[in-house]
Amino acid sequence: MARGADRLEVLCELNRRLATFTDLDELLRYATRRARELFDADGCALSWFDRRRRKLYVSAVAGAAMRSPSKARRTGQKDHA
Repeated sequence: MARGADRLEVLCELNRRLATFTDLDELLRYATRRARELFDADGCALSWFDRRRRKLYVSAVAGAAMRSPSKARRTGQKDHA
């Protein structure tokens, strides 16, 4: 039961903090870090799909097991590594 209360507390904190960010990248880093903590996950990624270009973009990642996405993947280009 305490675990559910902890998750609710994290969601409430996240909701309060969302309006305080002026930098989108900082907000995305914060949101992915807190989501990773909320679900007790090894990593978390936030991505969005551009329908017109039919490409998936990674906006933010969090977690020790996650490596930062390469610039190629962030810009939607193929990563040949």
